Amino acid sequence: LSAFFYWLMVYRQEGPASGGGGGGGWEWPGSRTRRRIKELKGRIYNLDHARDHLDLADIYMEQGKLGPAEQSYRAALQRDPGDLEVQANLGACLLRQQRPAEARPLLESVLRSDPKHDYGQTRMALAEALTAVGETEAAIELAERSIRIKPTTPVVSSLAAFHSMQGDHATAERILRRGLDVQRE
Repeated sequence: LSAFFYWLMVYRQEGPASGGGGGGGWEWPGSRTRRRIKELKGRIYNLDHARDHLDLADIYMEQGKLGPAEQSYRAALQRDPGDLEVQANLGACLLRQQRPAEARPLLESVLRSDPKHDYGQTRMALAEALTAVGETEAAIELAERSIRIKPTTPVVSSLAAFHSMQGDHATAERILRRGLDVQRE
């Protein structure tokens, strides 16, 4: 009996000798993602949970497949309307599709519920949506609040870009210089 278990552990693909679980070895690029998509579609067919729709949509977003991502985010939102992650990600998907007017209410709803959602990323996505619909002043206000929360390079550069769009290049330069000084410290 012990010889049988020894054979299972040493000579089978899934044994510890091959690096442990899951087949090890070389595989085609993207095959793991395709397997995960197939798994999620099966789970959606059988269980239809919002989390599976969200995970599938996130994979589609990573792949740049914005249409299927939007469909999956909307399916997740239909099953769990209160999920802030779904709302924020659907808003980001709509932004990437150049549909800021549709993204805006979703992002505003998320920020009303959790002002620090996703460490300020949602706030900056809303600022981007506001800029796209011509509300640069409101975008600047949001970006300045984000800098007070967490002064990261993308937030600083976005705020500078918003000022530059308004023609206030001196303020944009000052913000960039101040941001670089903060980053060095």
